Amino acid sequence: MHNLLMKNPQRAHILIVEDDLDTRESMIDLLQQEGYSVTGAADGGSALAYLRSCPRSPNLILLDLHMPGMDGFDFRRTQLSDPKHAAVPVAIVSASPPTPPNMQALRPVAYIVKPVNVRSLRSHIRGVLRPTNREAD
Repeated sequence: MHNLLMKNPQRAHILIVEDDLDTRESMIDLLQQEGYSVTGAADGGSALAYLRSCPRSPNLILLDLHMPGMDGFDFRRTQLSDPKHAAVPVAIVSASPPTPPNMQALRPVAYIVKPVNVRSLRSHIRGVLRPTNREAD
């Protein structure tokens, strides 16, 4: 798919679902420098197509909520209904502050408010992936 990028496939794998190209590429670059395998998708539909075709599920999904086409809410509902991918943890990355109904429906492992603080993003990811999901050098 033309809107998917994959780096470092031997590491813990993170799927970034973000419609803003600059934000998506910045997050991919940052996480690649951290040593993760990273795939980027521009919308929920592309992310679902990737999940359905990928040989291994990601260890974490970073999900924007407001995107054209299939938004983050629809993506997450669909992901949760798929037994193969329902257990993949999702961290919401959104400019919208968290609300109790969203937190209940989306069941995220973290909620990161944009603009993304790099230190906070690293901390959330390490917390979710530690200790067994990230391979040593």
